[in-house]
Amino acid sequence: VPEGLTYENVFRVTIVQFLDRFNFCVGNVKRSCIHFVTESGAIIPFDTYNLFYRNGLIDGIRASLAGQTYREARQSEEVPR
Repeated sequence: VPEGLTYENVFRVTIVQFLDRFNFCVGNVKRSCIHFVTESGAIIPFDTYNLFYRNGLIDGIRASLAGQTYREARQSEEVPR
């Protein structure tokens, strides 16, 4: 490696496999070092964002696990005015 080559003058490109419902791997998610930070401060692994979190999909998943419909789950979260 040339002596003048340092972290300050290197452009890095990282290529990661996109995980979807066909090749989802919890091990890859746990090792992920690329994350989204939401407005509420939640840190979401990049690999899971499109699969679970985009457009509120996680709310529907949590509702089905709790035995509720998506609509019931959303109504129970609403704050009365």
